[in-house]
Amino acid sequence: MPTGPADTPPMRDDIALEHWLFELLIGATHPQIWLFFLDEDDRPTGPVMPCDELPDHPDELATTEDLGTLPVVELFAHRFANLMDDLPAAA
Repeated sequence: MPTGPADTPPMRDDIALEHWLFELLIGATHPQIWLFFLDEDDRPTGPVMPCDELPDHPDELATTEDLGTLPVVELFAHRFANLMDDLPAAA
């Protein structure tokens, strides 16, 4: 398995992405969403983050101080965009 971004082939198509994810998630024990980020060369960079405790339905409403009440899927999109701003990621 590659040890760092320079050793990892670019994720420029579904096949490359599928191979990389298979190696990464082979030991997964339950379904969950995983966030990962790509650099400007389409190589994985930054943290790989599992997300637990998501609702069963993405249209379920959540209330936050900064965004008010909105569907969880929209909240997730906002939070993911915030992470993109804070990390050295291109995608």
